[in-house]
Amino acid sequence: MFSYNIKKNQKIKKKKKKKKGTQIRPALELICYILKIRQTVLFIFFLLKNSNTYLFIKEKQ
Repeated sequence: MFSYNIKKNQKIKKKKKKKKGTQIRPALELICYILKIRQTVLFIFFLLKNSNTYLFIKEKQ
């Protein structure tokens, strides 16, 4: 009876850990995705600023 209760508690603990993991993981993936987009955007702006195309775009507007 006692050993059965321990096994039951371990199963419940494992389920809780899995739930936490599934909740945190998509959030982390989303943050990484946003950071990657931000990096690429900043890199493109950096290239545009250093090249003549940046001035050409500014003149068009």
